Amino acid sequence: MKIISAVNQLESFFLPYTQHLDTIKKNFDIIRDADLHFKKSTKNYNSAEFYNLRLQLSFSGFLTISILDLLFISKNILNSKHSWEKIYCMRYGYLIVYESIKTYNKNNPLINKAINEKFLLLKNEYKEISTALRRFKRGYDYERSIADIRNLTAGHIDDNFVTFYDTILNIDQDTAIECFATFINILMTMQEFISKLSRLSRIETESELDRLNTSIDSMKKEIGEMISKLSKDKS
Repeated sequence: MKIISAVNQLESFFLPYTQHLDTIKKNFDIIRDADLHFKKSTKNYNSAEFYNLRLQLSFSGFLTISILDLLFISKNILNSKHSWEKIYCMRYGYLIVYESIKTYNKNNPLINKAINEKFLLLKNEYKEISTALRRFKRGYDYERSIADIRNLTAGHIDDNFVTFYDTILNIDQDTAIECFATFINILMTMQEFISKLSRLSRIETESELDRLNTSIDSMKKEIGEMISKLSKDKS
C-alpha cells in the first residue's frame, strides 16, 4: 500500500508540471517575438531586459524538465519488478541530478547578477536555496559517488567491465530514492524562485515596452508632422 500511495503521489505532479512547461514555452515565444519586433522597429534598442528574461525562462524550463524526469524515474523504480530495471532508472536518475547541478552552476552568475542589481529582496531566499544545494551535495557525495555513477555508467560507459559492473552493483535503491526525493524538493523550490524572479523581470520588461511604445508613437507623430509640413510647402 505504501508503494501504491507513493506512486500515486508522484503521478499527481505530472499534469501540473507538464502544463507549467507548456506555459514557459508560450511565454518564451512571446518574449522572443516581442524582442525581434522592437529590434526591427526601434532605433538604439537595448534588448538586455528581453535577453535576461529569455535566459530565466530557459532555466525555468530546464528545471521543470528535470523535475518531471526524476518524478518519472522515481515512479518506475518503485514499480519495477526486475533489478535491472531499477538499476537502469537509478543510473539515469543520478545522471539528471549531476547535469542539473552543472546547469545550475552555469546559470548561477546570471541569477546573482539579477538579484544584486534589481531584486535584493530575493537575496536571502536564494541564499537558502544555495545552502540547501550545498548540503545536498555533501550529504550524497556529489563530487565522488554521484560523479562516478554519471561518468562510469550513464553519461559515459566505462570500457572496463569490472569497473562498470562494480559501480552499478553498489548503487543502493533506498539511498537513490531518498536522494531523488530530496533533490526534487530542491528543484521545485528553485523552480518556484525562478518563476518569481521571471515575474518581477517581466514587470521590468513591460515598463521597457511601455517606454518603447511611447517612443514609437512619438516618432510616428513627428513623421506625420513632417509629411504634413512637406505637403503644405509643396502646395
